Amino acid sequence: MGDSSEETTEEARARAVLDGPKKEEKSAESDGDSKGAPEDGTDCSAHVQTWRASLLEQAKRRDEPLQGLLALFEQYNSCRRSLQAVTKCANVRCKPAPPEEPASQELLRNTEKLMRQKDAEITALQRQNKELQEELQEKELAHAQTGREATRISQENGKLNQELNHLRERLRQIEAEAGSRFSERIGDESSAPRRSPELPEERRVRVVIQKDLTCLSAAGSQADPLPPSLVAVGTADGYVELLDAGTGRTHSRISVARQLPKAHATGLLLAASSDQAVRLLDLQRQRLLHTLRGHRGLISACGWLQGSKAFTAGADRTVKIWDMEKGQIVRSMPCAGPVTTARSRKGVVVAGYADGRLSVFDPRLPEAPAEPVRLHQSAQAVVGVQLSQDGNWILSQAQDGSLCCTAMGCPEPTLRLQASGPLDSGPSPPAFSPDGAYIFARGAASVHCWTSSGELVHNHDYTPTVCVCWDLNQPISIHRNGNLLMWGASAPSSAPSSVPSSAQRAEAVDGFSDASQ
Repeated sequence: MGDSSEETTEEARARAVLDGPKKEEKSAESDGDSKGAPEDGTDCSAHVQTWRASLLEQAKRRDEPLQGLLALFEQYNSCRRSLQAVTKCANVRCKPAPPEEPASQELLRNTEKLMRQKDAEITALQRQNKELQEELQEKELAHAQTGREATRISQENGKLNQELNHLRERLRQIEAEAGSRFSERIGDESSAPRRSPELPEERRVRVVIQKDLTCLSAAGSQADPLPPSLVAVGTADGYVELLDAGTGRTHSRISVARQLPKAHATGLLLAASSDQAVRLLDLQRQRLLHTLRGHRGLISACGWLQGSKAFTAGADRTVKIWDMEKGQIVRSMPCAGPVTTARSRKGVVVAGYADGRLSVFDPRLPEAPAEPVRLHQSAQAVVGVQLSQDGNWILSQAQDGSLCCTAMGCPEPTLRLQASGPLDSGPSPPAFSPDGAYIFARGAASVHCWTSSGELVHNHDYTPTVCVCWDLNQPISIHRNGNLLMWGASAPSSAPSSVPSSAQRAEAVDGFSDASQ
């Protein structure tokens, strides 16, 4: 309180000193006005203005020394007030600032949050930009590497095209030579009178092979040194017995498992064995040409397609197409289930499954085969399938002995037949006669022959039948007791021939297909 009173007194005194001249000036002006007015009321404004200007000039000259004092006084007041404020803050605790409005605080927080988000986005964009630049550099390096690799591959492709053209020219020469030989052979056959197929009226020739027999195939019109009509029988010890169909005598024996030098010949035989391999045999030179491995399960069927292509099918649910000149797989087609049997004709493969269904494959088409169809009502495994010579009919046999004759492309069979069953699950394709007029199939311990219209013409009971074929003029069957029977209209006298068993054991031969038909 003492400080404030002193401040009031000093300020009052200072203002009195400064305001004194102003009051005197005002009084002088008022006195001048009263003195300068003439009594008679005449106009003396000019004298008054001159006198007033003179007084103002005098007051101004008088007040000039006081201007500096007034500025110094204002500085003094400002410093004193600042010192008082500092003293109060030091002695007395300052009151907290009043809280800001909630809306402004929320706006501030949102602004700070937005700024942080923007900073994070800028940091992320900078990092992404850096990564994109690094990726661009990597892609430029990869592009340069790809360009160099493409140049190298193009050069290699040119070399391979030259080799391919050379191989194609060589293949055309080989096909021309094979076609000329085939034409000569066909001309020789056409000059001879064509015989009608012999029906299995009775047993004609019996050949005793003292081994377990597994599969059967036959072909005519063979070249030297093979007999004109050849029968190939697979045995469980890994051999192929080659027989003269005219005499029933053994021509030669070939081991499927033994590795022999490669050679080129026209009489070829495909043999599938239990070691999941297929072997290409040269029958004329009795040599092994290729050992083909690609299946992951047992091989249930093999056969020839058009040209140098062949097929195999197995329990690994695949049908594989092979290039026999290179010994390589060119295509693998998935199947609807484990394949139990398969056959080919005119470039088409028909496969049977363990659930009684069948599928038709055309390797020349890129699309997958159609859905399999179920022809056998028993839904038992299909153990044999055959195609007619013209490729228009499918003949299949199930494990219960039932047969279905179905037109190609039809979902239902045209003819149903029944042989005695049940049958073994081994390869046992039924057979069409060479002219397509008859059907020959095995039973559990019998063989049966029907006409194409379904009339049973011959039925013979014998020991359990393994396999039948009608690739020659007369039907042939093999049996569990090691016998091979050739059926016909008459039975010429011929003593049974016996083949000695071999001491060397190998993989069992499960099936084969002759390429020289």
